[in-house]
Amino acid sequence: MTEAERLVFLRRSLARARIQSLELESQRAQQERALAEAYAQRRENQIAQRREERQARLRELQDLQDKARPPPRSPELEAEKDPEISALLAQRPSLKKRLRPPLQSAVWAPRSTAEYSRVCGAGRSATFCHHHRRHQHDQHLGRRDDLGFS
Repeated sequence: MTEAERLVFLRRSLARARIQSLELESQRAQQERALAEAYAQRRENQIAQRREERQARLRELQDLQDKARPPPRSPELEAEKDPEISALLAQRPSLKKRLRPPLQSAVWAPRSTAEYSRVCGAGRSATFCHHHRRHQHDQHLGRRDDLGFS
C-alpha cells in the first residue's frame, strides 16, 4: 500500500467516523426530545389529575354541606302541619297571625364579638353582653328571668 492509498484510506475512515458520530448525535438529540416531551406530557397529566381530584373533593364537600344544611323551616309551617291546627285555620284564617311567635320569645340574632364590644364597650365578653341584653329586655317586660333577677 502506497502512501497515497494509505492517505485515501484514512480520509475515508475519518469521513465514515464523522458520519457515524453525526448519526449518533442526531439519535441522542431525538431521544432527548422524546424524553422531554414525555416528561412534559406526564407533568400535564399529573396537573390535570390533581385538578380533577381537587374539584371532586370540592364537589363532595359541597354535597356534604348541602346535605348537612337543614331545610329552612318556620314554626308557622310546623304548626300548620298539625291536623287540628290546619282545621282551625280553615275555619278562621285570622288565627294565622297568632301562630307567629311573639317578639319576646324570639331568638336573639348571633353577633360577632366585635359587634358586642362596640355595643357594650370593650372588655365584656359576647356571652355576658347577650345575657345582659336579655335580662334588660325581661325587666322591661316585667318578667323575672331564670337567674332569679327581677
